[in-house]
Amino acid sequence: MKEMSRPMERYGKSAEGILGASQGFYADNDAYLAEALRQAALYREQPRRERCKLCEAPLPLSPDFIKHGAPYAACGTCTHLNGLHEDTEAFCRAIYLDERYGEDYASRNAERFAYRVASVYRPKVDFLVEALAAAGEAPADLRYADFGAGSGYLVAAFRAAGLDRSWGLEVSPAQVEFANSMIGEAALQRISLDGTVQAAREVDAEVVSMIGVLEHLRQPRAVLQALRDNPASRYLFLCVPLFGLCVFLEMAFPGVFPRHLGRDHTHLFTDRSLEHMEEVFGLRRRAQWWFGSDMLDLYRAGTVSIARDPGTRAMVEAWTERMRPLIDPLQLQIDRRRLASEVHLLLEILR
Repeated sequence: MKEMSRPMERYGKSAEGILGASQGFYADNDAYLAEALRQAALYREQPRRERCKLCEAPLPLSPDFIKHGAPYAACGTCTHLNGLHEDTEAFCRAIYLDERYGEDYASRNAERFAYRVASVYRPKVDFLVEALAAAGEAPADLRYADFGAGSGYLVAAFRAAGLDRSWGLEVSPAQVEFANSMIGEAALQRISLDGTVQAAREVDAEVVSMIGVLEHLRQPRAVLQALRDNPASRYLFLCVPLFGLCVFLEMAFPGVFPRHLGRDHTHLFTDRSLEHMEEVFGLRRRAQWWFGSDMLDLYRAGTVSIARDPGTRAMVEAWTERMRPLIDPLQLQIDRRRLASEVHLLLEILR
């Protein structure tokens, strides 16, 4: 296999695809915010988190900040941002097995499903294929298992790209049913919340993807170790949320639905905490794509806030005309400084 002295790097991506797929966050802000506050209240009822979710070092006793009543602190060892309450089994069951879970990202019909696959998820697959090829692999010869497959968008994108040996694993029965109805076959399989570690240990695929999933797992370290112990798995394709600029934007606009920190995101990664994870679990970074939605979040926060006030409501159109052309160029500067809301990584599992 060809060696790489440096991982493949990419920065920036047009926001148009995700903008077209996320209009509900604008029109229904108050409903989404109310649900986020309900989940924050549930989170605050859980026992205190004593150790870092990623490196297990003791966490500070005092929070760095409090958001919607929930305390957060950065780990002094790996810099991972932790909520200071546990994501207990009861909390996870209340969130992930709720029939409403995933409605934020569900599509109304097959046309909208296809739009999201093409505009949001196909670029991820194209990046993965390019990165695997750069690592000396033949992508079409590999098998792909998508953990936390949600509504099936990534699996559909795999298959649209000719990666037919692909399937998904998901805990939500409603999302499995929806995804399979959209894809037209049983492309997703349901697994239990308790069976995630075992599934990682036994999955028969060279490439395991977790797009916006690792931060949701109750036992992320155990899952990572299970994949490392699984002789079939050779690559891990991740997208994780970062302690980026958008966290501060959410602090500045408490009346706007917090897409990033809160609800079921009880901890966030940093580049340093990711490097710590790679070192501990024997992972080598083969490719990285830094792009976020921070400026899209700023645009949304401005739109919602301006529209809410009767005195400024008439200025929404003027705000849109000025801000929309700036989203991508401003975001690119944030991405290049690795301050974005998320990163995509292809990690090789070393043994």
